[in-house]
Amino acid sequence: MDVKAAPARAVALATYTPTGTPDPNVAALFAAKKGGQIYLEWNYTATNAGTQTFRKLNGFNAGEAVPQGVAAMLYAAVGMLYYEGKITSEQAEVSGTVGLGDMLNLTSGAEAWESMNAPVQTITEDVDAGKTEVGFGPPSHLSPQDLVELLRGTRRRSSSSSGSGGQRSTGTPGKSANVMGPTGHPQGTGTATPAPGALPNAFTFVNASSGGAARLGILNGVISLAGNLSFESPVTGLPTGMTPGGVPLCTLTPADSDTVAWIAFAIDVSGDSPVVTALALATGSAVPTPADDGSTFYINLGDFASTGSNITLPGVQGIGPQTVLGCGGSYVAQPT
Repeated sequence: MDVKAAPARAVALATYTPTGTPDPNVAALFAAKKGGQIYLEWNYTATNAGTQTFRKLNGFNAGEAVPQGVAAMLYAAVGMLYYEGKITSEQAEVSGTVGLGDMLNLTSGAEAWESMNAPVQTITEDVDAGKTEVGFGPPSHLSPQDLVELLRGTRRRSSSSSGSGGQRSTGTPGKSANVMGPTGHPQGTGTATPAPGALPNAFTFVNASSGGAARLGILNGVISLAGNLSFESPVTGLPTGMTPGGVPLCTLTPADSDTVAWIAFAIDVSGDSPVVTALALATGSAVPTPADDGSTFYINLGDFASTGSNITLPGVQGIGPQTVLGCGGSYVAQPT
């Protein structure tokens, strides 16, 4: 039903005609007016909505979302077997040449140590004695709860909004079709229009279907790197200095079975620090699992549905600009 409403005003001339003994005060009030009539007016809202009790919810407290990608990140962090141990060097002065996240190889020992690429996890410096103790091995300090806490601190939060569901202002339950205490006039159905100059959130999906073919458009955004991760120059695939805009950065033609889109990172791990050599957008039925050696990484951009001729999108869109943090051979993506 297309419900419409608008403010209106009613006017009337009232006369006093008592059915019994007249009230002298009221009769005198009307007698004092010209023609014995009083001018009345009142404002109201005219609408074609049906008669019923309207209710609304005064606020919405969103529950904490289930952390996404904890298992994949934990697997990427501890899925590779590393040599573990500590090594102490003594010099005239503490050099500070070894940093957290560096990859450590040892010579004059077992042959396998020369290419073990063990990530540095701890550094203890004794400045007075010139000693540096380097602890290396898998990131044992990263437990599932640590990753959950990391994601909790960077998750997107939904603000409270009147009428969007959640709290009730009274203890009386309302019906699903009712809204309590409307604060504005109903305007009917329609499509929301962005404010002038507003830009869509980075990596928002767009239904770019045409000619009977389902096509998924993805608006551009910024990818930044931190930690020991860096871009190769130039990076093949997507440009690295992307700026949010109003046109699709890339249009993909997904299969009917595809339900998710992601950004794929190709990473060169042969050097001292990992280097991103290529980026690509892709769709499929599930985000791939990162390689054990740290040579691939994926950022989940969100879900969609393809019907062969059209794309159906969820209500919340766009994960925003992303920063990928590299630590040893593991990576974590979070909003910039």
